[in-house]
Amino acid sequence: MVEYYTPELEEFHIGFEYEHLDSICKSWNKYTLDRDIISNDSLPENPLDCEESGEQYRVKYLDKEDIESLGFRILRNTSLEKYFPKMVSQINSSEDDIYISENPSKKFKFAILRQWKDNRISISVTDDESSALLTVVNTYTCKNKSKLKSLLKDVGIL
Repeated sequence: MVEYYTPELEEFHIGFEYEHLDSICKSWNKYTLDRDIISNDSLPENPLDCEESGEQYRVKYLDKEDIESLGFRILRNTSLEKYFPKMVSQINSSEDDIYISENPSKKFKFAILRQWKDNRISISVTDDESSALLTVVNTYTCKNKSKLKSLLKDVGIL
């Protein structure tokens, strides 16, 4: 089941993906915030007008489909041992979803993304599959795909 939340105004940025309720058709339409929307205050989907106009916006919570669309695939316990025999205890957790991206950039051999149930993620990278340790870049609060894309760009993965 796809879950949504109402975004805070501070979350909106160029590239932010959101949905706007068309009050006439009563349907949700997808948008990506770009400079044209911001510069045209008359557009109904301009989220910067949402507090004054009472417009309704929603954002899909980050899910497996979003993460996989950014080049990651989910790892199961058997896959962990295959890829990272020396790191299984460091990575393994039955409560988290673990994703891997091979060769996500010229800098890294692997990127590991761990998603907790409370909207936190951690990003770890290694430049060598035989390494006994992953470099944990950081742990972040990440509720949606737009935020994850931004974080992955900051780390140098996208």
